[in-house]
Amino acid sequence: MVKTYQIESFENIIEIGTTMGKNWFRGHSKCYNQLTPGIFRNQYNSPIHEMFKPHHESEIVYQFKRYAPSIISNVPGEFDFLTWLFWIQHYGMPTRLLDWTENILVATFFCVVNDHNEDGEIWTIYPDNLNQQSGFNGLAMTNNRKVKFLSGEPFHTNPQKLLKELELNEVPLYPIAFSPPKIFMRISAQHGTFTILLDIFEKRWRKPILCLQQHNNRCFRHTYANLARYTIVTG
Repeated sequence: MVKTYQIESFENIIEIGTTMGKNWFRGHSKCYNQLTPGIFRNQYNSPIHEMFKPHHESEIVYQFKRYAPSIISNVPGEFDFLTWLFWIQHYGMPTRLLDWTENILVATFFCVVNDHNEDGEIWTIYPDNLNQQSGFNGLAMTNNRKVKFLSGEPFHTNPQKLLKELELNEVPLYPIAFSPPKIFMRISAQHGTFTILLDIFEKRWRKPILCLQQHNNRCFRHTYANLARYTIVTG
């Protein structure tokens, strides 16, 4: 169960960042009450959308790869699936990646920069605990087999074959936290990190994959009242 706390001042933010030094943070300018990667949000999973575009994730991947040579000078290798996802997300298209930051002040910026009349929220997770559910300690490397499967699945016409190629016995059921290579200045400047998650609706695998916050026993949500947002913005 996610614990929710109210932030009342900028000092609260500094205190959270100090006491949760190894945690990751994510700021929302509205209270969405959930952690769902872009490609799995409601606008891409309505019954009508599913009827006309049942493979929307694979379609986005396919179309981006078609046009990539015209906008990217160093196109990733054919099977460098994770780097392809970085590029797709970099250009503002929805992916199964969810952005996080190691710096709570970066999360605070995204919490207050827009929607000034709304309450905001900051999420925080402990990535080591998240990854323990997937059977390893610490952050995942980008060459981790489970990360390779989660990033390669939307590119692959036969995910079961991909499982065998990676010598995995089962589909990774939990989100995985990893620190990416700093291929964009934005990732470096924002102290960026990522979690990656399989389709939360699991239509293909018929297993109950849920949102990230339901997989982590160290996941907290901090909300801003509008008055506290004004105090933080104006200093």
